[in-house]
Amino acid sequence: MNNSTLIRREHDWSNSASAQADPQEQYSVPVPSTLKDLDFTPQPMVGWYSPKELFVAGFRAVVSGIFGSYADKREIESVLAPSEWHDYSGYFQRNGEIWIDYVGDLGDGWDPTYTIARLLAEDELAFDANGMGSIAKSDAPIKTKRGNILVMGGDQVYPTSSLTEYGDRLIGPYRSALPSVADADEAPHLYVVPGNHDWYDGLGSFFQLFCHKLWIGGWKTQQKRSYFSLRLDEQLWVWGIDIQLNANIDKPQLDYFGAIAELMPRGSNIILCTAEPSWAYVEMHTHQERDPVQKERQKEKEYNNLGHLQKTLIEKFDHNITVALAGDAHNYTRYEADGDGRQQRFVSGGGGASLYPTHNMPETLKLPEKFGGETCQRKAIFPGRKASKRLAIRSLLFPFFRLNWGFSAFIGTFYLLLAWVIQSVSKISAGASGSGATLLDKLATQFDLLAIVRVLAHSPISVTFMFILTLGLIAFSGFQHPAKRIVHGVLHALAHIVLFLFFMRAIAFVNLGILEFDVDEWRQVLLFGVEMLVIGGFLGGMVFGLYLWISNRLFDLHDNEILLCQSDPDYKNFLRFHIKADGTMTIYPVGVTKVPHDTSWAIDSVERRLSSWSLQPDAGRGEPWFEPKSGNIETLSSLIEGPISISYR
Repeated sequence: MNNSTLIRREHDWSNSASAQADPQEQYSVPVPSTLKDLDFTPQPMVGWYSPKELFVAGFRAVVSGIFGSYADKREIESVLAPSEWHDYSGYFQRNGEIWIDYVGDLGDGWDPTYTIARLLAEDELAFDANGMGSIAKSDAPIKTKRGNILVMGGDQVYPTSSLTEYGDRLIGPYRSALPSVADADEAPHLYVVPGNHDWYDGLGSFFQLFCHKLWIGGWKTQQKRSYFSLRLDEQLWVWGIDIQLNANIDKPQLDYFGAIAELMPRGSNIILCTAEPSWAYVEMHTHQERDPVQKERQKEKEYNNLGHLQKTLIEKFDHNITVALAGDAHNYTRYEADGDGRQQRFVSGGGGASLYPTHNMPETLKLPEKFGGETCQRKAIFPGRKASKRLAIRSLLFPFFRLNWGFSAFIGTFYLLLAWVIQSVSKISAGASGSGATLLDKLATQFDLLAIVRVLAHSPISVTFMFILTLGLIAFSGFQHPAKRIVHGVLHALAHIVLFLFFMRAIAFVNLGILEFDVDEWRQVLLFGVEMLVIGGFLGGMVFGLYLWISNRLFDLHDNEILLCQSDPDYKNFLRFHIKADGTMTIYPVGVTKVPHDTSWAIDSVERRLSSWSLQPDAGRGEPWFEPKSGNIETLSSLIEGPISISYR
């Protein structure tokens, strides 16, 4: 590909023909009078430990991983979509500035997704001098404006991509936050980087929504492919790359960015947007490896995608990655490369998805020597270490979280089936021996370990159940070393088995000893089933939560799972860039510590999900449909840290 094959799209808003196309599309949806008038269904946070979600998400991930390389739509889009780049330099030069917002990992539950969407939709957000919170715009020394451009940085929807999920979890909240803008010709533009969850349907829904210049509320999509490049001025560009399911960047995409890199003046600066923070994963995914040679190889593998792009295209023309942006880890972490502070690396995945802890985020990043060996130091995290550790302790309450009830019931069902098989075998053995005493009869008086072993010796199905449990928990272990993984998984399985056996003893003691039911009496059988399913599932959930906390606390394992089981909507964030024509870039990291959400035990419903928000049926055109019931939306936000200033010239 040479430069002549690239199509330049000039974006000057009011002077841009593309921005003026179909301006009334953004006004097609009327303000709802009641919640029943909503044409989407606000969703709760994804319950990742729901058996249904585990199965469906796992199945989609496996299928997309197998067939992704055989049906890679990036190859098709390179043929069907024009190879274009987007030029904002005219607007930038005329106005002397441009504002860009960045948000990642967003389409999850209504409360956090809408909260961030509302803040992004505000014309202005103002902060006090210390960045400790929003204040009245007229009194604020720090004022920020809504981005002329909004970049969504990956995983726009959870748990899997479909038009329905996008509509309920992304389009609905963002359209409710900014239904339209006063002047369609001045509407902010939207660019989207696909993440692995967007790829679970092969990018089919992604292309329909984001690659046909449609309106997402008051934002207008602009791209034709799943990757893009934007020129802000001669020395500063934005690149959004598509790494598919962590596969190699496809050749048409490499050709595209190769042509862009050649077009850019030598020594240009790039704001790079990608779906995964490989600069952080070089440490996060290799910290267990002690052998320095193997660790370096693992680092090269983690960084290979971005490293190849950086080495063959960016450094070839003496360009620099001034700012690198990615989500995937759902928190805020900023790294700064050793030197003059002009190279910043952000993990910013706080657009709505369940929180990822920060207490184990690496303090120092050392990139592979093959790709330059750059060293970066951690400068800020959100939430802080103490808050993150405090949140992690809540995993001990695993079965108390509403979205984990299904998983606890699954554990209880496993216990019940295992008990059913063991008791059936013991009953057959009792009849054959003529004793008439089943295992439950014996456990009613004492914990008879020998009797349990004898029953298991004659019950291959029970042993198989336990073996399958052990294999599953070995696979779930966070250790990479095979021996450690086996020991870790076996100990976890033993904890469940010991709990199960002692709980059988407790049930037998209560039902047969205290209540004096006969072992085969229907009331005893029914009560046993309820006890094992409900109480056993609850206790099994407690064991699982204890396992997560101990593993994370002592061995730095299960960083994702330790908070994922809580589906925590709080501690969300996004980035706001203010770029001036004098060559300065100021980055404002905006955080929300507490998201409005219902914490009651009421039955889940749309009304409950929206209980912290007030519908505005009299909202004017372009005004948000929902406002928080407690306080003003601006008071929810504050700066995570002081503004970060970079001179890119």
